[in-house]
Amino acid sequence: MKVRLSEFNENWAKLFHEEAEFLKTIFKDEIVRFEHFGSTSVSGLKAKPVIDMMCIVKDIHNVDLFNDQMHSLGYDVAGEWGIPGRRLFRKGGENRTHHIHFYQTDNPQIERHLIFRDYLRAHPEEVARYSRFKEELAQRFENTSEYSPAKKAFVREMEQRALAWFEGKRGTSMRDDRKCKGIIFDMDNTLLQSRIDFAAMKEDIFRHLVGHGMLTERFPLYEHTTSTMLEHAKKAGMDHTLYLSCLNIAEKHEVRGMEGAGLEKGVPELIESLFGKLVLVVVTNNSLSAALKALEVTGIKSYFDSIIGREQMEALKPSPSGFTYALNQFPAIAADEWISVGDSWIDGAASAGAGIPFISYRTSLEAMMDKGVRPIARIDHISEVRKWIYG
Repeated sequence: MKVRLSEFNENWAKLFHEEAEFLKTIFKDEIVRFEHFGSTSVSGLKAKPVIDMMCIVKDIHNVDLFNDQMHSLGYDVAGEWGIPGRRLFRKGGENRTHHIHFYQTDNPQIERHLIFRDYLRAHPEEVARYSRFKEELAQRFENTSEYSPAKKAFVREMEQRALAWFEGKRGTSMRDDRKCKGIIFDMDNTLLQSRIDFAAMKEDIFRHLVGHGMLTERFPLYEHTTSTMLEHAKKAGMDHTLYLSCLNIAEKHEVRGMEGAGLEKGVPELIESLFGKLVLVVVTNNSLSAALKALEVTGIKSYFDSIIGREQMEALKPSPSGFTYALNQFPAIAADEWISVGDSWIDGAASAGAGIPFISYRTSLEAMMDKGVRPIARIDHISEVRKWIYG
């Protein structure tokens, strides 16, 4: 394929959005979000006029179910195309217009691509340098089969600088651009000093599932939370009736554990200071009724703009569905204009899946990273959230 290098075109963003809207009509609820990345997403950068876009989905394997339909619509179905966990579709034939990269929410390629994009957007001098390098290559090579490999070393070196820039940003306050507009809090052991016996809850639900033949005694219970165990049972064929009966068991533990629950130290002062200035949301795996009762009893319910329980989620955390529910409730606030705070890796994984920066409350960064979660910070006192907003 011939190298086609063009000046930046403002219309590329429009082409991305139009394609995203069309793909929504095909993949519907499989989609978590879209991201425009690659050279056509960076203002001022010369690029091949092919839109690179990410379609981030809940389950990458479900994408394969749409291959025949995509082929019938004229897309080239390329599978992984050398990158494990990806599904690539190409549009336009020899006059290529779009590369559509599907990734599951937990794929590390997502962060890699977005860090590089955001680094270029923040560094116009690097955009100019990259453009000059592309021009030089385009004069030397006619075909993309030679042009693309020749870029690799340059891009790899720039990606390293982008990663260093990103890691440096983790250590700076969000006050630098004052872009934080909303906070999503976990509830148990973040806002409230929960007395829920989570181990007993998990054991009771495990026994219930074993009794119904959905799990065996050999199931590695110690490796799972209640929510990940339930997701495992769903994949094993658990029907909705059995799922609801498991949630009823959970709710009994939740109601019992919320009796007499107090607030984490510093929560009333923090919430009161943020009220009316930021959008405040709670996302909890607890039932909505249990959450509303606990927040009412502790006197902080009225401070929150939204309280999202498991009934509003398609799946429990670590699924990002509760966070995407919040994003849909407040469409004027972009994902990177929120922060979320929680004590568990499932909070961090759910937050990352929705593209929202996450702060670990009391749990070590090492423990988070062992589960594939990369918080922007760790705090020991809930009041420290303020420094990530105002400094």
